[in-house]
Amino acid sequence: MNRQFLTALSFLFFVLFCMNSAFAAPYSFDSDNQGWVSFEVSLDSSEQILSPGNSASWATEPDGNGYISLNATSDLRPRPYSIGTTNGFNEMGDLNGQELVSDFKRMGSTFQTMAGSAPTIRWVIADTSTVQYGLGTWYVSKQEVSPQLNDLTNEWQTFSLEMTADNFFLWPYGDNALGDIPASFENVLSGYGYVGFTLLSGAADNSGFGGIYDGSQIWSFPDFGAYSTGSESIFAVDNFTSAPVPEPATFLLLGSGLAGLAFYRRKRK
Repeated sequence: MNRQFLTALSFLFFVLFCMNSAFAAPYSFDSDNQGWVSFEVSLDSSEQILSPGNSASWATEPDGNGYISLNATSDLRPRPYSIGTTNGFNEMGDLNGQELVSDFKRMGSTFQTMAGSAPTIRWVIADTSTVQYGLGTWYVSKQEVSPQLNDLTNEWQTFSLEMTADNFFLWPYGDNALGDIPASFENVLSGYGYVGFTLLSGAADNSGFGGIYDGSQIWSFPDFGAYSTGSESIFAVDNFTSAPVPEPATFLLLGSGLAGLAFYRRKRK
């Protein structure tokens, strides 16, 4: 085969590979929790509040693979509700035109919310690193694109979600609850401080999930977080990364290039 043809073909595949690996910032958790934090709904006086973040639980499997997790018991308070990274603003690059990818599995018993329904795994992104739902602008994935936690098994499964406005809704108790103008979805994707997952019940996406804001970040959230229906339930996360979403024009360009190379080869013969 013509050397020039092989060189050009290799270059095209190299370009395609770069496009699918650009901006990827994988978290493998094989050595530690890599700065990820977890949050609980805890009890303060007579109100439920969102507790400060703690280092995410980290464990390894017999083959050495590491993962992080939200671990729940039958105790309703505290109960885990969110896991994510606050390592720095835009740590994974601009997420416009990207998708988030992660491996999930569930171990132990099923999960339950205080509202009486099974929780969904909601992808979350916010323009603040302070994880309180009265601060900053928060976008949460819609119910129909969010995995059902209890549908997971003890085998790893890969899930992905395109970071498009159609897949998310504006959380009703962020900046907008305080009278501030919330940031647009596109601006949050290029200026975020927290990204991760939240466990929420199957309530309607515009219901506010029973949240009550009283001016001091105290809430009542029966739909927030989950407890175990048995002795222990574990929601495990691994290989969290971002990847570009190839646009149709990209494939058209690649196809045109390959067709041109094929024509060039025939002409040289």
